[in-house]
Parts: sequence; structure tokens; C-alpha cells
Amino acid sequence: MRTVTVKLPEPHESQQRVIAEARRWNVLECGRRWGKTTVGLQLAVTPAVKGKPVGWFAPTYKTMAEQWKDASRILHEAVTQSNKVEQQI
Repeated sequence: MRTVTVKLPEPHESQQRVIAEARRWNVLECGRRWGKTTVGLQLAVTPAVKGKPVGWFAPTYKTMAEQWKDASRILHEAVTQSNKVEQQI
């Protein structure tokens, strides 16, 4: 089994607090550039690299495509299968 290191963006102080206090259901009210995607990736990658299923949902295809592209770029070394059409990693 090969070992892969996934390098995620470093969360700022308030993002670290959200990550540390995350529960099953979380609601954030944050500004447009606060970094919700960064937090989401932090929370999604940990179970994903352990082989657990993770879902990511967005209100529009355009928004989803942007997050899928970010996740694919960050996880590219750890990805064993990827489907761009279905946006599955």
C-alpha cells in the first residue's frame, strides 16, 4: 500500500475553530470570502482518505463544478478513480 500526503490549505483562526467544533450538522453564516470551501474540504478529506463516502452538494452546477475542480486539484495524488462528468472522485 502506498502512502500519499494530501496538502490542504492552512485554515485561519476562525476556520480552525469551526473545524475543531464540527458536529454532524453544522450551519455557518459567513461572508463571501471567509473560506467556507476550505473548511468543507478540511472536513470532507479526512473521512474520504480513510475510504468513507463523502457527499458535497451545491445549489448550482457551476458552483459544484468549481468545488469539484478544487477538490480534484488538492487530492490528485490520492485519487484512484475520478469521473468528471458525474463529478465523482
